[in-house]
Amino acid sequence: MPTAEQYYTEIAKLRNNVYVAGKKVDRHDHMFEKSMSVIRRTFNAVDDPELQPLVVAQSEVDRSEINRFTNTHGSIQDLLNEQEMTRKLCWKSGNCIQRCIGTDALTAVGVVSRKIDEAKVTEYHKNFLKFLKHFLENDPVGNAGQTDIKVNGSKRSHEQKDPSPYLRMVEKRSDGIAVRGAKAHNTTGPYAEKIKVLPRRALINEEGIIGRSPSPVQGTRNG
Repeated sequence: MPTAEQYYTEIAKLRNNVYVAGKKVDRHDHMFEKSMSVIRRTFNAVDDPELQPLVVAQSEVDRSEINRFTNTHGSIQDLLNEQEMTRKLCWKSGNCIQRCIGTDALTAVGVVSRKIDEAKVTEYHKNFLKFLKHFLENDPVGNAGQTDIKVNGSKRSHEQKDPSPYLRMVEKRSDGIAVRGAKAHNTTGPYAEKIKVLPRRALINEEGIIGRSPSPVQGTRNG
């Protein structure tokens, strides 16, 4: 399993697209130090005798040992173990442990993609499993972009006069889709390796969008 030092090294390799108050800052800027030190605990916990039984899990794909923060929940016990792991890590750090929503989003996409494939002739779950394999093997820190930028709260996203603040598909390609828009309150965005994008509400046909992105993908901006 990757170490905290490897995580720090990988973050340094990402394209610098982080802005604070309109100014471009480094991903290792001092303002992120405390938050990244909390992320460090999630990697170091695999060697903590007290936490190891909770933090180290078995992959749902090949049963290999993985960090639970990359795991999808396959049973009630998985959920209980994650809850206990989160409580203990939060108590030890005195902070939100920050990786929870990335894990929960991974499970949610797995469940929803399977249900869509069962109802329609699609391969969303097959695509998800490819991404999951990569996620399990590399143990990246995941972020979930869910909260929309609010404009006119009385209208749905596709009814807005200016749709640009909302995440939307602008092009469909053979290898996926191109999107534009924004998400808010992505706390770990500047120091996450993968960003999963989710809708904040039950969507209709004109609005559906879900996906994932490497944090430094061309055209994205954390700020």
